[in-house]
Amino acid sequence: MYTEEFKRAAVQKAELRGSRPLGGVARDLGVTAPTLNEWRKRASMGNMGKQRQGKRSLGDKQEILLKTAAMPEKELGEYLRGEGLHTADLERWKAEIVDHLRGPSRAERSRENKLRLENVSLARQLHRKDKALAETAAILVLQKKVGLLLGRTGPEVEE
Repeated sequence: MYTEEFKRAAVQKAELRGSRPLGGVARDLGVTAPTLNEWRKRASMGNMGKQRQGKRSLGDKQEILLKTAAMPEKELGEYLRGEGLHTADLERWKAEIVDHLRGPSRAERSRENKLRLENVSLARQLHRKDKALAETAAILVLQKKVGLLLGRTGPEVEE
């Protein structure tokens, strides 16, 4: 019903409205406030215009951040619209990169160590139970053979 260009312009107008209520901007544009709000949500998630091209790698994010770091505001806005991004994406990516560079926290390392120890313990337990099962199977086979040699027939000796 509305073109992507109109939606982008409407979102930009809503973002630059200052202290003016969103409903007033929506009325000026001839749309409902919930519709305009939905367009704003989609724009902030990067779903206006170009659809997101899947998940971006950390390297791609870093490249975009470096490219946009020194851009003037007007050029940055055009670039972000062209890529289907929002300034909130850039801020989130900066935080992701900083977290990645810091490495895992002490709590995460502790949790990983606990899981690693639990894994070792479970592997040992599995090995021990496998050995016990093999022994039990060998004993049952021997009992069956002894029973057959002695001529016993019964429910415990199956042929």
